[in-house]
Amino acid sequence: MKWYEKQKKLYDQNQKEIVGSEGKTLTSQEKEAAVEQTVKKEQLMKKEIQVKAAQPQTASAAPLADSRPVSKETTVIQHNTTIQGDMNSDDNITIHGTLIGNIHCGGNLIVSGSVKGNVTCQNVVLQRAEIEGDIQCEQHMEISEETTVKGNIRVCDIICSGQVKGDTLVSENAKFMSTSCVIGDVQTQVLEIESGAVLQGNLLVEPVKRKEINS
Repeated sequence: MKWYEKQKKLYDQNQKEIVGSEGKTLTSQEKEAAVEQTVKKEQLMKKEIQVKAAQPQTASAAPLADSRPVSKETTVIQHNTTIQGDMNSDDNITIHGTLIGNIHCGGNLIVSGSVKGNVTCQNVVLQRAEIEGDIQCEQHMEISEETTVKGNIRVCDIICSGQVKGDTLVSENAKFMSTSCVIGDVQTQVLEIESGAVLQGNLLVEPVKRKEINS
């Protein structure tokens, strides 16, 4: 602290008639000590302010992105509705009516009506459906009782309870229920046949390359 600043604070302190805790007037030495203490407090406060100003401000946390999976939309063809033309969608498709044309479905396909055309999809469930065309399914396929498929099938995994007239190529598991009837060749890696199922054609149980399913 500069000399003249110290003298100024000492002068100001003398002018205020500083009084001690017992009501006595402070001596010159006590007044000077009080001034020194006041100066030290001010210097300490300045240092604290400078330290706080130098500290980087913590940025507010950015809102977390919503990690919930985005649900796919579903395109529905209702009963008593007939559509002619190909159908392409990255989402799910449900067909209760009739589609005359090819289908490319990037999601799940459910058919309880009829399709005349080739089908490509991720997963498919056929419920009392009529399909005239080849089916290529990337993952799982279910054919319910009273469903008829006239065409070749390429799939990763299949459970069949209906009728298939065409060759069936399965890369993993094939299960034919007691009500199933398959007229055509079957090739699969794992085969399960319930009593009562009908298979007319060549049966080959051996590994199938995945690229053969996707070709």
